[in-house]
Amino acid sequence: MYAAVDRLAASTRTAIVFIDHYGHRRDYSYTEVADWTARYASVLRALGIREGDRVALCNANTQRCLFLMLGLERLGAKDVECPEEPGGDDLLDLLTHPPVAALVTNRRRRPAVEWLQERLPEHTLYMLVGEERDGWARMDTLVLAAKNYRDVYDPDTAAPEDIVRVAMDVLELRASDRVWSTLAFAAASWRAYALAPFYAGACSIVREREFDVRECADILYEADATVLCGPAEHFEALLAAGLGDRFQRLPHLRRCVALEASEDLCARWLSETGKALHRAGYT
Repeated sequence: MYAAVDRLAASTRTAIVFIDHYGHRRDYSYTEVADWTARYASVLRALGIREGDRVALCNANTQRCLFLMLGLERLGAKDVECPEEPGGDDLLDLLTHPPVAALVTNRRRRPAVEWLQERLPEHTLYMLVGEERDGWARMDTLVLAAKNYRDVYDPDTAAPEDIVRVAMDVLELRASDRVWSTLAFAAASWRAYALAPFYAGACSIVREREFDVRECADILYEADATVLCGPAEHFEALLAAGLGDRFQRLPHLRRCVALEASEDLCARWLSETGKALHRAGYT
């Protein structure tokens, strides 16, 4: 996917609308995303991440997480997303079979994953995004000082099939689209829906905090969203909260996609919002 971002590196078109945990918003152009992605790749490479390495992202749904994912792809490494509530033997098994080369987390999730330091191999790298701490690589400081690491890429580099399918067949994206996926970080299909807008040269709306029914329509309106996608239960919750009429007043919203939606939900959504709800399965 980094090749798709690189193709648009000279574009001022908005690539990411990021809304942080506190509701503060910042927009990133494709130029900025390409630059940050290359900087993250540079830091990861300097820290010893190589092609084929697995890197655990015990992170949040943030712009930095997308930069990390694209930077790892540039190096030929593999990102491993940890669950929203990391913990237990299942997480340890995920990170040790085979073992990860590094673990990246942020301030809020750090307390939930520090126990892993006693259980992972001694050579594992630990990277912290968002603050500095002894013994952890200071990603923010390093990235700001980093030079862009850019391999000569093949412009015909193929994107992963699941991302292409989501972008073209499920969301039917256009370059002018602004897409919000309400899937929780590391949930099934989260990765494909998070990266699909980049494949189409569209804009991805990224909300760090978990999905909130009452703020959904406000975010869609303020960000001029054209595509909304998420699990069926989020659409059910919107209808249960009586917000159907607010969606009728969102003229830019042209496509709604619910994962594992029932025919009944699709019919009720159309009746209450005046907009079709398309069904999709998990990738």
